[in-house]
Amino acid sequence: MNGDEPGIAAPVTDPVTETSNTAAPGPETAAPVPSPVRKPVSWAIDYRDGLLEEMGHAAAAAGGYDAAGVLLGSLLRRTIFIDSWRPFPRGVDRHKLQDFLAEQGDPAPPASGPIGWVVSRPDGEPRPRETDLQVFGENFRQPWHVLLVIRPEPAGAVRVAFFVRDADGSLNVHRPYREFLVHRKQRAAAAAGVLVAAAPAAAGAVMDAPVTERAPTVSGSVAAPPGPSRAFENAARPPRSPLRWIWLALPALAIAIAVAVFGFWLRPADVDPPLEVTLTDKDSQLLIRWSAPADLARNADFGALKVVDGSAQKTIRLTSSDVRRGSLTWARQTGDVRVDLNVWSHGERRTGVAQFFGPAPALPAPGSDALNNENDKLRTQLAAAQQRARSAENLVRILKDRLQMQDAAGNVPPR
Repeated sequence: MNGDEPGIAAPVTDPVTETSNTAAPGPETAAPVPSPVRKPVSWAIDYRDGLLEEMGHAAAAAGGYDAAGVLLGSLLRRTIFIDSWRPFPRGVDRHKLQDFLAEQGDPAPPASGPIGWVVSRPDGEPRPRETDLQVFGENFRQPWHVLLVIRPEPAGAVRVAFFVRDADGSLNVHRPYREFLVHRKQRAAAAAGVLVAAAPAAAGAVMDAPVTERAPTVSGSVAAPPGPSRAFENAARPPRSPLRWIWLALPALAIAIAVAVFGFWLRPADVDPPLEVTLTDKDSQLLIRWSAPADLARNADFGALKVVDGSAQKTIRLTSSDVRRGSLTWARQTGDVRVDLNVWSHGERRTGVAQFFGPAPALPAPGSDALNNENDKLRTQLAAAQQRARSAENLVRILKDRLQMQDAAGNVPPR
């Protein structure tokens, strides 16, 4: 609801049987004819903020007489919402007005279109004249159509009076459905929920209580269909589009995707554990041992053992058999030896590192040729043993290949 005039909804009440007289009308106002008070129709009237001040300013600029126009808005259940207006001169050609209304269409829920007629009065009470009633009756015949009369006030204020039809279709022009004063200086306060002060009802001030009685209708009352259409009695709110939840879920979805992506890239990489390498020293003979997983030892292509002994450095190439054997002896020359093991399998490399710190080996006494000869002899024996081992492995591989060929040919010899 607009903050300028809170609570324009009035509940339906029981009819009150009463006859009353009103004050004498103006020279152009239809004379009242006493009649029983009609049962009021319950409508809620809402409007865009600042719209009433805009129409009041236009009326003041025109001297109060020539300001008139079509109210544009929509109908939702029992709420009449006025969104804008189209100015028309009071003496506008009826055919031009009817053509405009035909172009706008009928504001059946939830569409929007002409919702009523607005006119201005320069002085006196804000009440419609016979010509206003004629325009309203010819062009605005639906039960939810509104007749609005405005009167400019000093200091930029404007007094407004809403008129709606009774349940029987008649229009009481002497007692508006709602009437109140809009102050320009209170516009900001009204938007914050501050109510405009009401003057006494006898002076034509704000009526913020439900109307339970109507003054006598006039002979010039405009007839309308007998009561509101049941289609609008049971009009449901327009269904909300499920796509609105998509716009609400997009930020949460974007955050979830960002967390997932960054979590994937920032997660620790699956790195295979390094190969275990151990160094054991005995009489300056460094025994290098390593343990490789079974699948790596079985599928190893080759390896390399890099030994850094003090300032000396040597790389020993390892075959797949050497990798599976898992040991090698190194005669160290210093007390600081570093061993780097690299094994390749199917293009991937696995590494292992070990470091030895100990006393430097004792240097042989001068002229100990026997020791040198013994050392050379041991090295020769070691090389021969390694050669025999490689020959035996080649022989085993050849025998396995022959057995596989015999099995494939079906000539398996009896055991």
